[in-house]
Amino acid sequence: MIRMICDIVEWLYRSGIGKILLLNGHMWNWGPIYSARENIHYDFPDIQVRVLDWWATTPQIMAQSMKDCPVLPSYVHANIGETSCMLAVRPDLVNMTNTIDEEDYKTFFEYRMDQYSKSGIMGRETTKATSGFGEKIFGMVVDNLASMVEGALKEEIPQG
Repeated sequence: MIRMICDIVEWLYRSGIGKILLLNGHMWNWGPIYSARENIHYDFPDIQVRVLDWWATTPQIMAQSMKDCPVLPSYVHANIGETSCMLAVRPDLVNMTNTIDEEDYKTFFEYRMDQYSKSGIMGRETTKATSGFGEKIFGMVVDNLASMVEGALKEEIPQG
């Protein structure tokens, strides 16, 4: 994944594109995406690059994650927000009869989701997921992200 991101960015750079947003859609992709970002910074110091998790674009989503998984919000998985988003875009892939509300718990070490949760769900309100809530989430993300990108297009590289 690191190599693929770097190859695509190199192609974009050679095509004259100097602003790159790496929009992350899966929390556990952080490692390779951030590693790729560091390689990009090194290889192309005149590229502006940003890694952004789509859910971090919107304070309401972050607040929902804190409510849904207050002990370890970074472990939220297939919760009310993610399940609602899937119901909004691909309801055929969601079987609501399989949803459960599962509480998070404190650990010092980080684990794979299948080690942390038997169901793969980590969220206290997953059974309340709706397509309407998913559409609302996507609307907030698009609005906030569009505003962020508009500002980013005007940003110059600092000369500090």
